[in-house]
Amino acid sequence: MCFYIYVCRRYVSKIIVNGYDGFTVEPGNPVDLAKQISKVLSLTQEDIIFIKNNARSKVLNKLDQRKLSKKMKKLVMRARA
Repeated sequence: MCFYIYVCRRYVSKIIVNGYDGFTVEPGNPVDLAKQISKVLSLTQEDIIFIKNNARSKVLNKLDQRKLSKKMKKLVMRARA
């Protein structure tokens, strides 16, 4: 089992939904980090599959570089018009 636990910085918490498609912790909060690690270690196989599928779906559908580039290009073209 492999999980990433992200320390919440500016935009990470807008991308990762804690417990749904990943896990986040507050910077400098070792108690929060310990809680998240404990939570990850106690996940059932079904929970792991659920989180993994949600994370993969988000990356493929919302964070694909090509799709994001096309959206950015449209925004720039609109701003120039």
